Amino acid sequence: MTESEARLQVEPRTGSRIVEISGTLSGPRCEFSRTLPAEMASKPIPPSASVRCATEIILLEPCYWTPALPFLYDLRFEVQTEEGASHQLTVELGLRRWSCAGQSFRLESRRKVLRGMRVKSMAPAELPAARAAETALVVDCPTQELCNEASRLGVILIADLRTTDKSLQEKIARLEWSPAVFLALVSQEQLKDPSLEVRKGHQSMLTLCLSASDTEADRALLGAEAVAVELGPSEGPLSWLAEYQRPVIAIRHGESYSELNTTRAACDRLQAELAPEFDLAGYFV
Repeated sequence: MTESEARLQVEPRTGSRIVEISGTLSGPRCEFSRTLPAEMASKPIPPSASVRCATEIILLEPCYWTPALPFLYDLRFEVQTEEGASHQLTVELGLRRWSCAGQSFRLESRRKVLRGMRVKSMAPAELPAARAAETALVVDCPTQELCNEASRLGVILIADLRTTDKSLQEKIARLEWSPAVFLALVSQEQLKDPSLEVRKGHQSMLTLCLSASDTEADRALLGAEAVAVELGPSEGPLSWLAEYQRPVIAIRHGESYSELNTTRAACDRLQAELAPEFDLAGYFV
């Protein structure tokens, strides 16, 4: 993905019975901006030893998804299976340039420090207030409805998947289509699962969650691209995280907040408290 061009490739997952894919990409559309829409058709990619069918769409002058301007596209495609069946699918898609660079997150090549609120759940109707307060959300296993609305409104989500009752791989595969989901919060045990395909650079970057009492630095080297540390009311992060060369976010438990603006102010206080020793990539309360 560059300023002038984005290349979107669609291919079947491993073990799929799909033998042909074709489709179109239309858009963009945005709740907070207007631009001329277009429609781009896909072209087949020659098969290889590892991928027997795939298709590619080249998008000129792409509009990328950001919280300020959450541009979305509609991907409509048709698949043919080995049995001769045909299926038509439509997927909402946001193109997002989100990455790790040393101790920082970067969005659109700029450092992005996440600040927000830890919630068990949130109704989609509450998201406009989160956008107005520029508040990111850590949410337990967010629903598809919440992901869709957050993607439309430009609200950043961190999906806490440590209590998911589904396959972690299945859950991540679904969340990767939601541009609002920046990170997937997982446990050490989940990262050890041999069936989990850890793909560097995927959309919902795996983030290992530690406790403030965990002193084993190598536990953060299990495939996660970032680290979250859960803190009690008076706890600080582990000292080795100050020099750790991956993004680190702090989640402070204890006091509860009912107002989003109050929550944002508490995030700022947490950052000021930790600033003498830590320059973290995110602060949540």
